[in-house]
Amino acid sequence: MKRPLLHVGYHKTGTTWLQNRFFVSEYGYGKVLDHEAVSALIVDAPESARDAKPITAAASAGSAALGPDHVPVISSEILCGNPFHGGAGGAENARLLAAAFPDARILITIREQMRMLTSVYMQYVSRGGTRSPEDFFTEENAPGYPRFRTGHFRYDWLIGLYRDLFGAGNVLVLTQEQMASDLAGFLAKLSAFAEAPRQDGFPARTARAGASYPETAAPLLRRINRFRAGPASPEPTFDLGGVSAGLYRWAGAAARHPVLTRAYGRGRPVTDHVTGRFAGRFADSNQTLGRMVPGLDLTGYEM
Repeated sequence: MKRPLLHVGYHKTGTTWLQNRFFVSEYGYGKVLDHEAVSALIVDAPESARDAKPITAAASAGSAALGPDHVPVISSEILCGNPFHGGAGGAENARLLAAAFPDARILITIREQMRMLTSVYMQYVSRGGTRSPEDFFTEENAPGYPRFRTGHFRYDWLIGLYRDLFGAGNVLVLTQEQMASDLAGFLAKLSAFAEAPRQDGFPARTARAGASYPETAAPLLRRINRFRAGPASPEPTFDLGGVSAGLYRWAGAAARHPVLTRAYGRGRPVTDHVTGRFAGRFADSNQTLGRMVPGLDLTGYEM
């Protein structure tokens, strides 16, 4: 059996596309734990039940159905930590994975932080969030959901931890930007690292899975969320059920329609807020990462 590949995130870096389109038998991979199993055994397991043995056993059972040349894969972006709770759990999950799979190879995918933060905020809105960017990105210790932390997006700390746990040569860092600009090169590098049996003939780029609605729609969408239950707002002001869900989808789709963009405007309100608020906050982390992973193309990242 080949060594397992653990893809631990980050969120909003093409993880869903990889899980659905690439980590499949056709390209020499086989998923051995799904999101539900990852949540139950690792991420959401109570402290008293965070044990490597049942994780290893469940993965071994999943691997039994794979061909001998297929790479066992566990891919779940929540393993790097919950971005809506300051990255909580990321370090603990890494140590538990090291105990369960000491011989694993690790894939970590990252994205330039300003674009990342905008995308994370739009994901929060899609999950029913009602806070404005100004409120969402506060780092005060107020109780409740969410609790944002810039530290979660200082990638060098988590990458450094995985390199310490698994060995530097067993950790591959790839960027979402390379995935977008050179998908074939991205996948070839990944498959060579994982020692997958197939090294070419990869899938072509398709529409992004989980693409957010345009950020110009955010002010309207988060107001609709006051009447739409979701993970970020389980108790809305008044839940209109299917009516509010339909209105949300209509408003989001309308923001994409060229005829209606005038109603929303053409600005980038979330990006503008993120850039103004966090400019310069990630430069030292990215510099450290560049030294840590020579050859990693961080063009466009703060340095």
